[in-house]
Amino acid sequence: MRSLFLALCAVMMLCAAAVPQAQAGSFWEGLFSGGPKRNKAVAALSQSDVQEALRESLIRASQVVVEKLGHEGAFSRDKNIRIPLPQTLQPVDKVLKSVGMGTLTADLEGRLNRAAELAAPKTQQILLEAVKAMSFADAKAVLTGPDDAATAYLRQQAGGKMKAAILPIVSEALEDAGAMQIYDLMLTHARTALPMMPDVKANLSDYAADKAMDGIFYYMAQEEAALRKHPEKAVSELTQKVFSALK
Repeated sequence: MRSLFLALCAVMMLCAAAVPQAQAGSFWEGLFSGGPKRNKAVAALSQSDVQEALRESLIRASQVVVEKLGHEGAFSRDKNIRIPLPQTLQPVDKVLKSVGMGTLTADLEGRLNRAAELAAPKTQQILLEAVKAMSFADAKAVLTGPDDAATAYLRQQAGGKMKAAILPIVSEALEDAGAMQIYDLMLTHARTALPMMPDVKANLSDYAADKAMDGIFYYMAQEEAALRKHPEKAVSELTQKVFSALK
């Protein structure tokens, strides 16, 4: 076994030595990464092309997603991002349904989704600012990363600001829609069966805001994956060129 290992190492070293010095880097890159053809195509991209293509594609994706989610029914009618009741309220839902009062929890769930729909448009400008602030190093890492690399980058860079921006909108929407009164009514009817049920009313806005962001980034990831799979469908020639270099 040791002899076989040494023989393989010797073959690899001889192959590397046989490659001209100028091509030695691409030999090792091709051996351990996406292959020399892809490496050469990516390396040939200019800094401005990479940054502009990433910015262009992410700006477009954010516009598409925010427009898709910023209207009534966008969350509540979509099984992929519909906001369910918080886990802590599932026992309440079960009790109320058992006595024919399930409409209360269904109503609260609907208002959580509506709050997310109202808050979604507020994230547009924050996403744009994060995209415009992307450095070349970040853009190159995103470009050559996994299918959701850009989405993960935006969530890391903009997630905190997005949460801070939409939380007041969600809270106001829940208050205006009477969601808190419905919550109190739910607990009043469920207390007999669930005397130790914790009061999570203060967390409802926070929960809805987090779920709103989950929905936004879910569809951002879908847009990104589609572009990486079919760069030829990109709107601009530059974006087609940059993402096609990954093939």
